[in-house]
Amino acid sequence: MLISKVSPQGQTSVPAFIRKQLAIKSGDELRWDIEERVQGSLQIIITVPTVKTIKSLRGIAGNLYKQYGGGAKYLSSERNAWKQENQ
Repeated sequence: MLISKVSPQGQTSVPAFIRKQLAIKSGDELRWDIEERVQGSLQIIITVPTVKTIKSLRGIAGNLYKQYGGGAKYLSSERNAWKQENQ
């Protein structure tokens, strides 16, 4: 168990071991939740939210559209189908 103190300003430090294990860097956000446990005791759950950015999603489909001749060709064929349906 690791222990950290709360300063008079209400601040605390994340122990170095925890920062390394979770790859927490300066400026990262932590989410704090209070969870009620058995017999009325409380526990604090601290999590490191993971945020997916558009950049991190690049290439997620891999070769998904390869069978259609590539993503651009597939998209073009879908758009043509939509146009035909709406005429």
